[in-house]
Amino acid sequence: MKIFTAIYSKNISAFEDEVLVENIQKLLFDANKRFFPVRNFDQEVTSNNQGNNSSCVWMNCSNEPLSRTFQQVNEKIHFLDVIGTINLPNQDLTVENHFNFQKVTSASGRFSLVKVDLNSIEFITDAVGTCPLFYIEIYNYFVVSTSSRIAHFIEQSLNSPFGKFLPSYNIESLRDFSIHGHFNHSDSAFSNVKCLQLNSRIRIDASGIFINDFNQNIYEMGISEGKYYEDLIEDLASSIKKSMSPTIRAIVYYFSNIRR
Repeated sequence: MKIFTAIYSKNISAFEDEVLVENIQKLLFDANKRFFPVRNFDQEVTSNNQGNNSSCVWMNCSNEPLSRTFQQVNEKIHFLDVIGTINLPNQDLTVENHFNFQKVTSASGRFSLVKVDLNSIEFITDAVGTCPLFYIEIYNYFVVSTSSRIAHFIEQSLNSPFGKFLPSYNIESLRDFSIHGHFNHSDSAFSNVKCLQLNSRIRIDASGIFINDFNQNIYEMGISEGKYYEDLIEDLASSIKKSMSPTIRAIVYYFSNIRR
């Protein structure tokens, strides 16, 4: 498992303050140590990368044996990572300081991508939501994390540095999750914490948050190369019929015995 967390300042020179950076890094470490789902953080989390530039402080923790993490890729990209798997070599992920969308949108795998440069954070989720991103705006900061608990914990820590962590849940969102098995919107389990939806790209810079579709053709591509619509419906109906056959036989048997 891998968890990426970052705090981005609207003041692009805020993290030139070394004391502030040290405090933020400690907060990120404490949050990951508290919520990374392992029994012993110090022993099981084998990769613990921290970094910063003048506008952003980030931390990337992993207990995976092989980790594709790139610190200071070039002068423009300060951090780049693949969360999950993708069938592209490292050099094909970006062009200069931008994602190589021509290649990334046609890539296969289950992945999310994160990139930090001097002026922004950028995150991409695939069509199946392998690793979602959670985000929240608080004061002059944007907090992003692949863990909703960590994002919520950092929000409360910034709001009340010496207070006890008391989770605040989004009841409506939890109700939706209990019914559908997933969140249907941008809300998460925690109050105020937003979730980046599937097949999306988010860019955060000093002017705000910008979200758009990552691959607009992903769903059309999946159907156009398959069977005709009528064939798909017929296959679906046949599958439902087969899956229900044991239940139907049991019901018929039950009622036939009652009549006797």
